[in-house]
Amino acid sequence: MDERKTYGIGENKKMKRMKNYSCWLIVMIVLINVSCSGNAQEHHQTRVKLQKEIATLLAPYQKEQMPQIKQWLSTPKLMKNRDFTQKVTRFYKKHRAKYLQMRKTDLKRYPSTPEDLPGYQPIDGFNPFLKEAFKNDLGKMPYYAHLMNYKILDLQNKEPFINNLKSYAISFMQQKYPDTLKEFSSRLPMYVYGDMLFADKMKAKVWKITAINRIFAFRFDWNIETNENSNFQLYYNQDHNQPENWLGNIKVKTNNSEEELKDKAHHFRWSLYNKVPLDETQNDEKVLAIINKFYRPHQQSYRKVRRKNLRQLNDLPEKRWPQFKVKDSVLKSAFFQQAVLGYKNKHHINPLLGMDYFGAEQIAVKFQNAIGAYSYRQNPRAGLFYYKSMLFFEPEVYARKLKKDSWKVQMYYFDYALQFTWNIATDDIRDVEVRSKKTK
Repeated sequence: MDERKTYGIGENKKMKRMKNYSCWLIVMIVLINVSCSGNAQEHHQTRVKLQKEIATLLAPYQKEQMPQIKQWLSTPKLMKNRDFTQKVTRFYKKHRAKYLQMRKTDLKRYPSTPEDLPGYQPIDGFNPFLKEAFKNDLGKMPYYAHLMNYKILDLQNKEPFINNLKSYAISFMQQKYPDTLKEFSSRLPMYVYGDMLFADKMKAKVWKITAINRIFAFRFDWNIETNENSNFQLYYNQDHNQPENWLGNIKVKTNNSEEELKDKAHHFRWSLYNKVPLDETQNDEKVLAIINKFYRPHQQSYRKVRRKNLRQLNDLPEKRWPQFKVKDSVLKSAFFQQAVLGYKNKHHINPLLGMDYFGAEQIAVKFQNAIGAYSYRQNPRAGLFYYKSMLFFEPEVYARKLKKDSWKVQMYYFDYALQFTWNIATDDIRDVEVRSKKTK
């Protein structure tokens, strides 16, 4: 047989095997990607379904059972509400496997804490300080942790708790280092700079959560089954100096367009430590000019994410809005101050806030905060109820598409209701009306 032909036949067989291997490899890669995509989609669908079930579970407490809830949460003492406790506990136990799986899946998206945190030194005394602070009923979030278990689907839902810890950390360090912190303590608005979050698995159901900013870092252990938080630690970086892009390349794994956009916004906020010095955060024009360099090019991405989230909300409840008969101009102004901070005009959402609005739910949190502050000024007992209610309840949010990018949104929170029209492309909020059931 001709050597050249023999060689050619062997080479053809080899090429054929390589081709088959390549095809098999491509198929495997596709299957893996499809599987990952399917898992991410399933995770998202489970989250949305659970959120709706939670809303259904809690709805009676903002309607016919409101008097009992008000009586429970208006007292300064730490009391239990048997009906509420039993219902939310049963709900969590019923869906326990889903909760644990969602929390584990989400935590795996976050990077592990860097081994080296240059310049950060541990501060003694933070745990005793927290223990004393938590005696104040407005700060009893850790004591209510087991009751709040039904609310925590992933680390994102721990954000109020993390922000609470951040406030306590600043208060503690103001006492510890009054001269050093005098400058930055009042100039560290949470909506300007960002924190980096890290998650490390310690035990089967315990993860250590670490939040780092350029000035301090804190960490705590989170039991993802019981929602218990423990072993709080605080670190202070007195010099505030780090390499310009320090931690800037660390990424959170993203599974969809919303997570990807959130991660980009998060990293942009982190970059502001280099772009906006601490002593220049009061220069609104400079800050806004820098913010807009990120926000404007991503406006279309925000529009798409907002539209998707608004579509998932239930339609406006036609018979409910007329039940709120008393217009409240003072609370309306408080809402504008919390949620809009007019930029180009009174109705244009400030980009500092807008870049965190991925749907109406983020605006609902601002409405909730406005009610808490407003109520506390009117009546401390009522304010106590609304502040404590934030631990367990969220405003009910509904939406209806009017035209291309214009949506009518309604929110209900106990005695108050909010309605507005939101253009998700231009960031204009119009036709704002706040009502209450209370008679003047």
